Amino acid sequence: MPIRLKPKHYSVALDRSGVITAEGDELHAGDGWTPEHLLLAAVARCGVNSLTWFARKDEIEVQASATATGVVARRDDARNAFVDIQCRLEVELTPELEDDKLRPLLTRAERGCFIGNSLSPHPRYSWVVNGKEIS
Repeated sequence: MPIRLKPKHYSVALDRSGVITAEGDELHAGDGWTPEHLLLAAVARCGVNSLTWFARKDEIEVQASATATGVVARRDDARNAFVDIQCRLEVELTPELEDDKLRPLLTRAERGCFIGNSLSPHPRYSWVVNGKEIS
């Protein structure tokens, strides 16, 4: 039987002054913040959250940071959209994992990022784990 997840509902409010509120918490995004930046921030945050969730299931501690970049261009359907998204995560895992356990964890984290799963194209992820570039 397939696993069925209960839908989770989210909402944000954007007031006239530009303040964004989610669950009572305010985000004061200045004029430099565009919807494109917010989407990339969501990709980065979701990548970290996904890794943390899967790692904790295996009793692995995570310290992580992430950057996300994207290119908006005209697609074949004549619409402007992201045509490339990359997310780079730099993480410290405790304890350190051997390659045969590390790669499956990173794959689960990539597949578990529902923001990335919601986008087309999907983000391309790169990893630095405990100071080592993972290819």
